[in-house]
Amino acid sequence: MSTMTDVKAAELGPSTLPELSAFSLCLDYINGFCRRGDKCTKGHEICAVPSSAPQAPLLVCQPNHLSLEPRYFPPGKSPFEDDGPGCLSSHGPRHDNDHVDIKDIRILPTTDEILSRRLPYMPKKDPYTRHHLPCGQQRLLDIHFRHLRYDSTESLIDACYHASQQLTRLVSEPQAFDYDDRMVTTRGFRYSLFRDIAFEEIVFNYQKGVTLRASFACPKGLRGRRLGPSKHLGEGMLVALIGLDGNDSLSTTFMEIYQRQTTEAMRPRTGNDLRASAVLNFADPGDVDAVRRLLYNAQGLLQERFVLVETPSALYSGFYWTLKQLQNQFKSEECLAFLSSIASSEAGASSEVSPPVYTNIDGFAYQLDALRIKGVQAGTDSLTLKPMDLLAYHQAKENFIDSLCRQTTLDRGQATALSENLCRGFAFTQGPPGTGKTYGLSKSFDTLTYSDNYRFLGVALAKVLLASRPQTSRKPILVVCMTNHALDSYLEDLRNAGMSKLARLGRGSKETWTQEYHLSAISSRMKRTTLERTSLKQSHNQIESLTTEGTSWCESLNAHVLSWPAVRDLLKSRYPSTLDRFALLERVDESSLSDIRLARKAGGFAFEFWCMGGDIKDIDRLLEKFSSMLGNSYGCMDGADNRGFHSRQRVLNSIVWNADFAAKPSGSPNGSGEVDIWQLSLKEREKLLRNWKEEIDPRNILDRTAEIHRRHHAAMSNKYKVYHDIDARCLEQRE
Repeated sequence: MSTMTDVKAAELGPSTLPELSAFSLCLDYINGFCRRGDKCTKGHEICAVPSSAPQAPLLVCQPNHLSLEPRYFPPGKSPFEDDGPGCLSSHGPRHDNDHVDIKDIRILPTTDEILSRRLPYMPKKDPYTRHHLPCGQQRLLDIHFRHLRYDSTESLIDACYHASQQLTRLVSEPQAFDYDDRMVTTRGFRYSLFRDIAFEEIVFNYQKGVTLRASFACPKGLRGRRLGPSKHLGEGMLVALIGLDGNDSLSTTFMEIYQRQTTEAMRPRTGNDLRASAVLNFADPGDVDAVRRLLYNAQGLLQERFVLVETPSALYSGFYWTLKQLQNQFKSEECLAFLSSIASSEAGASSEVSPPVYTNIDGFAYQLDALRIKGVQAGTDSLTLKPMDLLAYHQAKENFIDSLCRQTTLDRGQATALSENLCRGFAFTQGPPGTGKTYGLSKSFDTLTYSDNYRFLGVALAKVLLASRPQTSRKPILVVCMTNHALDSYLEDLRNAGMSKLARLGRGSKETWTQEYHLSAISSRMKRTTLERTSLKQSHNQIESLTTEGTSWCESLNAHVLSWPAVRDLLKSRYPSTLDRFALLERVDESSLSDIRLARKAGGFAFEFWCMGGDIKDIDRLLEKFSSMLGNSYGCMDGADNRGFHSRQRVLNSIVWNADFAAKPSGSPNGSGEVDIWQLSLKEREKLLRNWKEEIDPRNILDRTAEIHRRHHAAMSNKYKVYHDIDARCLEQRE
């Protein structure tokens, strides 16, 4: 009996949004914020914009199908293939993510990749073995990318394959609330499987864009408050939503946990202790099709049954950025450091480690006076080291080491290691515990202070390098440690040695004194340039505008009503005079950016007021609606900074004046056959809303929401780039 099923990777239809030329569109509007508004001569359309970035080539291969047999590799057989990736394989591509160039590979596995039962391609590190790239930098990057990606995602693939098999069985089984979420694959990977996923709410988050609150049948062992202190569904953890529809189409969407909610917290919603929930954001926010798919399911346009897969300690940020940097370096023409030593252009070639490039400058010498013992008389001569002299003459090296031992706290082994490190562009220091790699023992205890008694050999090396840097190229020194504790210890010794221009990257330190040295803290204290301030303000305006619009779309989807953006686009294309009646109330002083932002933040308040049956002449209720949609962001401020207060007053005065003008009768019906919307009764307005709703394709609303999410992600990327440039400038000023 065949165990192969008809289940294969699902295909999502194309977006309903038209694809327009970027030339005809307003770039400011696409980026998120155009202050010109309706008066802009360029198009303000929510449409598909052609991407300028190169797209990965489409792999043509036979679709893989789900098998009910266990996914395992026979004992004694290699779990890899080495006959080449993609089209270079003698059997053709293994799946739709089996690209030849690593820059085209999606970091997270695709559904077709999960379903593939062929062994993955894995190149060997031995330079004499077969590889589709010649020896050199790109081959090295290719090997490291594929090895690290396999180590990071193989457990995900195995768990998702096993979960897909479970899902095919759950579809035909009755719903069960008491179940065991603990699963083990044939290969021994453990994971948790949460059943009966339902999308409760769609939220547009300022940082993450579209997020979804998904509830699930909570296993008995995690009910009540027990989910809270458990390690399940922790913030930032990577999970997978696996869906199966009635056409045997399987989808996989990787998400990150943003927040979790226990069954006790969910009780007001569910009325029982059977369901918990988690707020999920997209692990790959640039995957618009994944956003569309889940929005379609949340609104019932697709009918997939989902399970949630959680693998223990799967932290997306733990491997994504390293793999992404390997891809970026693969595309870059910039050479890696120590390239001749770590990636020779010829197999088996042994290149001699040469001195650092900067030591080739005429007259260059390392300055070692900072290592001298206090009180030691050395005459007028400085303690210097010329690498070329030491490499050319053995006796010169011995004499220098003797001098270093006499004038510093280093013993002969440490002095030898220091001189060897300084004479080579690439070097290792090796030795058993207690030999002085970490601490250099003092020979002149009576003449030294406590901070001088114990001196890192690494600190000595750092002090020499800093003292010897040419004035024209004062680049900082990078130190990498395997653990946070080791880095903090080294940082403390640098600080005790008198170095103050330090910067610590990463937030894993448990030492409170390191906080002032964190890059984020140093960067926040640094004065920003005019360009940086302008770029950050522009990014904030873009993200704020897109978040406001995205929130309007999502709230209307949750309430199953028309949002103002959807109605606005319909009126703009078919009923422009009706649009003018709404837009009139939101017009403000075009010369004031703060007034424009304020009006945009409460955009659609006139439409919401109209839907409630509001009277245009009831100014108090109209202003109340505006204030409620605005929230507390622009409340009354104290005398220190009352610009927000004055901006709010100006906008309120504009609304009053606009409402007074709009209350004047415009004719019913007008010349275009449209009626004055403000003269309609509540029943007439509800009927008109139903007519408008029938004219709008529901898929189009969801596709527009996904496009707003994409633009929001692009705006956030631009903002992070500005901060990255600020951090880079900050590091240039560190030692």
